Amino acid sequence: MFTTKRTSCCSPSICPLWLKSHEPHLQPAPYLGLRITLDAAVIATLVPKVFPNGVPPQSNTRGISVADSDEALIETSTRLVALFATPNTAPLIAPLIIEELLIRLLLSPIGSHVAQIGMSESHLHRVGRAIDWIRMHYAEPMHVDDLAAMVHMSTSSFHQHFKTFTAMTPVQYQKVLRLQHARQLLIRANIDVTNAAI
Repeated sequence: MFTTKRTSCCSPSICPLWLKSHEPHLQPAPYLGLRITLDAAVIATLVPKVFPNGVPPQSNTRGISVADSDEALIETSTRLVALFATPNTAPLIAPLIIEELLIRLLLSPIGSHVAQIGMSESHLHRVGRAIDWIRMHYAEPMHVDDLAAMVHMSTSSFHQHFKTFTAMTPVQYQKVLRLQHARQLLIRANIDVTNAAI
């Protein structure tokens, strides 16, 4: 799993999971998940090296891209996971392996999409800034026109690209965040629905 972040360095984390089989005679098996935060600044430095003649056009403009991993990408990821066993050398070697991993992602079928993360004026980056704002201010009144102006896009273009990347309108996205927050309040604080709605 890869997520994006615009300010901090690329940081891997490992989470062991237990998968329950649909077949009753099989015992749950351990499954190892690797999550890497993709740093836009690092990607921005790699894009000109990987694409000296410019980034190829994207085959799709969805907010999520999925592609099969090739052997080289899996091998690079495996070396990164193995570093967790050597905490003394991991801080020195991990950034190099992560850079290799990013290069391999840029060279993959979803490379054009990954490259957009490092482009400060791409539609993906602008919508990402708007999403960050909505997440921090989800409880406040929101005007789509103001949000579009904040990320230097026309309202119609902003609305179109926001829906392309998130499959929701900005208002729907804000409502989902509000509902998630209310659900968390209900679970954590054990309060009733009326108080959670307030």
